[in-house]
Amino acid sequence: MKKAVDTNVAIVANGRHGEYDPNCRLACIEALRALTSGGIAVMDSGRYMLSEYRRYLHPRGQPGVGDYFYRHLLDHAANPKHVHKVDVACNLDGHSAEFPDDPELAGFDLSDRVCATVAMKSGAPVLNAVDSDWLIHQDALARHGIVVEFLCGAPPKKGSRKE
Repeated sequence: MKKAVDTNVAIVANGRHGEYDPNCRLACIEALRALTSGGIAVMDSGRYMLSEYRRYLHPRGQPGVGDYFYRHLLDHAANPKHVHKVDVACNLDGHSAEFPDDPELAGFDLSDRVCATVAMKSGAPVLNAVDSDWLIHQDALARHGIVVEFLCGAPPKKGSRKE
């Protein structure tokens, strides 16, 4: 199981930076534990995703599960059994130069574009917890092969109905 992980998943798993639904937090914890105990985290070879994680997570691997995930990546970055690296060309500002040039994605968060590009190039889905940008742009991302797994659920799209 290969997955790209948006930073918000680790933040929610840690339970810091806000109040989160307990089921949402549990889903994030379980997803990160699955990745650290046999899954493969997909990230860019230029370490831009690690830089993003570093802004919110502790490299000691404690006290939260998100911190442990970050430590796991640092410890196993060179081991393809744990981490699959994808080459992503980035601009000087650290944003993906390979992100799809699609008018419907013009407003997509710059800081999430490397993660999206990693998913697009690797075929791995992106794990998301609470970042609405992934939901807002879900259809446009999907047209470019970027699949998003919503760990905390996603509200139904306009015009759809629950069955």
